[in-house]
Amino acid sequence: MLIKTNNIEEIEALEKDINTKCKGKLEANAHKLRNPRLVIINIPQEISIGNLEDTLRAQNTDVNLKQGDINAKFCYETRKHTRNLVMEVSAQIRKLLLHKKIKLGWQICKIEDYVVATRCYKCSRFNHRARDCRGEETCPLCAGNHKLKECKLILRNKNALTVSVTKTLSGYPNLRKPHFTGQELPKLARDFR
Repeated sequence: MLIKTNNIEEIEALEKDINTKCKGKLEANAHKLRNPRLVIINIPQEISIGNLEDTLRAQNTDVNLKQGDINAKFCYETRKHTRNLVMEVSAQIRKLLLHKKIKLGWQICKIEDYVVATRCYKCSRFNHRARDCRGEETCPLCAGNHKLKECKLILRNKNALTVSVTKTLSGYPNLRKPHFTGQELPKLARDFR
């Protein structure tokens, strides 16, 4: 349930009243805004989580960053073997840094928004993971109360023949039809068999 209030004092009073009167049957949580995350693309090997803020402030004096403006979270490596670093900043710092090129070591790096949707494999909802899930098991295919491995849609399609359509459409000699595996062909594709 979502309750809208006019100010912070009302939120705190309402949260306190609900938590004391309901005592475990109902829990009230005030919504907290998260700081935005940015990713620095293709950082040098000598840059780490510990020295990012000092290096960024020293080499990019035009940005006017202060101590504590940047909170480096983690580094990751892409498939193309480039290192990227994710950091958490305030909304004002995000506006300063977004789509800007900064100097780090001997390289010039781009900064972009880091937006990743986390999805739970247990209940198929967003913004949490399966280890933190308090929901019930839900199949991502049919939304039933069972695991994906037990889904009747998958079991039925395992017995179906694999169909591969590669005929060219008349009038479009370079266009090929998509491949359908373990499914019935769509109506349009069936007409060209």
